[in-house]
Amino acid sequence: MKAWFLALSERERHLVLIVVVLLTALLLFFYGWKPLQRYKLRLENDLAATLEDRSYLDQARQQAARLEAMEEARPRDTNTSVQLLSAPLLRRFKLDAPGVLVRSEAKSRDVLSLKLEGAQFDQLVRFLGAMENEHGIYVETMALIPSDTPGLTGVQLTLKR
Repeated sequence: MKAWFLALSERERHLVLIVVVLLTALLLFFYGWKPLQRYKLRLENDLAATLEDRSYLDQARQQAARLEAMEEARPRDTNTSVQLLSAPLLRRFKLDAPGVLVRSEAKSRDVLSLKLEGAQFDQLVRFLGAMENEHGIYVETMALIPSDTPGLTGVQLTLKR
């Protein structure tokens, strides 16, 4: 290779050196600089997405704290019995129908036992959520009884304030 290079004329050697330098520059550009630029762009996009996620989480955290403070500040009706509070919600979620509501028994002012048969599961879950959110009444015990009809269930539950 050295002999071949030295056999070239001065002008040809300069031309070969220029071509080698240009090829080296092109190789460095396409196999060095371009991948680094793509990597940098990907990192910037990831950073922007992470910052966006963080701002969303900060906003959600603040909103959760506000809602929690509002929930604590909201007065709860503790004088009305759980049975009286559950009646309008049972009606709203259509769980008070004659074939659905089998038994509603108040064990005390703060404890209610319900037995439902053929209740729509989605409505039951909405009812329980409304009891918790609107009145602070939680499920103490619950036994689901499977039904042959999809979407319907039987349930025995005890609600407690």
